[in-house]
Amino acid sequence: GNIVENNIISNSTHYNTATIKIGDGGVVTGNILRGNQITGGHHGIVVTTGARENHFLDNAITAVRRHGIVIRGAGGNLVQGNRITNCGQANGRGIAILIFGEKGDRAQHNRVIGNVCTDTQATKTQAYGLVIEPGVFHTTVTGNDFRGNQDATGTALRGSALTVGGNLP
Repeated sequence: GNIVENNIISNSTHYNTATIKIGDGGVVTGNILRGNQITGGHHGIVVTTGARENHFLDNAITAVRRHGIVIRGAGGNLVQGNRITNCGQANGRGIAILIFGEKGDRAQHNRVIGNVCTDTQATKTQAYGLVIEPGVFHTTVTGNDFRGNQDATGTALRGSALTVGGNLP
């Protein structure tokens, strides 16, 4: 039930980790990350095994080296109203939902609603606005703007039992 709100974080230097990380195998529920500005660093926000029913709202993530928001083996989370731009030195993803966490938990029942995930650079580095890996299931993806990424569709939706609609490619 923690609230992490209205922070400005620039150029986190720790390699191969997140600027903000929730989970790591312990049960972490009911947290709200809202209105944070993250620029630079490796990943923006990473949600891992054990992180459930958390809300990631209205955050601005720009120019991280890999992915803006990563959900790895976590379920029931809401990702809404975030603006993620220019992620990845190559093949970056605005939002990535990955099947398994550190202890084999599956990513399921997450909601991705009303986000803008785009690349505004002349030479684009953000390949997709959203990637959902095979094996992720029961995820809702609605009302997002995935225009302007390397891939013209803006998404790679490979999960199953997905609810998808009203997104801009």
